[in-house]
Amino acid sequence: MQSSSRFSLAIHILSIVQIYQRFDNQDPPDGLPEKVTSHFISSFIGVSGTTVREITSDLRDYGLLDISHGKDGITLAKDAALITFHDIYRAVYKTTDGDLFSFHKFIPQEGRFGEKIDEVLKDPFDKIEKKAIE
Repeated sequence: MQSSSRFSLAIHILSIVQIYQRFDNQDPPDGLPEKVTSHFISSFIGVSGTTVREITSDLRDYGLLDISHGKDGITLAKDAALITFHDIYRAVYKTTDGDLFSFHKFIPQEGRFGEKIDEVLKDPFDKIEKKAIE
């Protein structure tokens, strides 16, 4: 099963936006646009504009990005130091507390392997999630 790259892409996107905000209304270095756009991000990190727009929309909906089609482009909605990996993960995978891991949909059959797998994994998953949030 292939792992999704949405989490790492979201981190990369937020990093680009944060670096741009360091210019603090100064002109960016030569060759860079005046504002961060999905097109710029897409060409910079080598993924489709559609993927970038989907991820930036998720980050916006979670309150991590502001997106303006006018002068400002894409900016951070809050201080970068306040954004956690947990926030980013929850934004792109649309999870809530207690939902970092999900169980596959298994219809248990009496006496079969996996009948109680949810019970076996719940406590370890809860502990891992608690650590991830800290």
